[in-house]
Amino acid sequence: LEPFSFNRLENLESICFSSNRLTSLSQNTFIELNSLVDLNLNDNFLKELEPKVFDGMPKLESVDISLNYLTKIDNLH
Repeated sequence: LEPFSFNRLENLESICFSSNRLTSLSQNTFIELNSLVDLNLNDNFLKELEPKVFDGMPKLESVDISLNYLTKIDNLH
């Protein structure tokens, strides 16, 4: 996923990227998703999440990062 991929979708409330073989997420991938409440990233190949990767989503309540290969989680928000 490229940085700023969703910056014009400010009314989006839910995203499911389950089983998409994602390997990384940039710090600015989810920027300006002001209405996003639910983010599903389960069953991918994520090994590390960049600091503040979930910034820009003030209403975010649920993030599913299960079934990944995460070894480092630091300063996500």
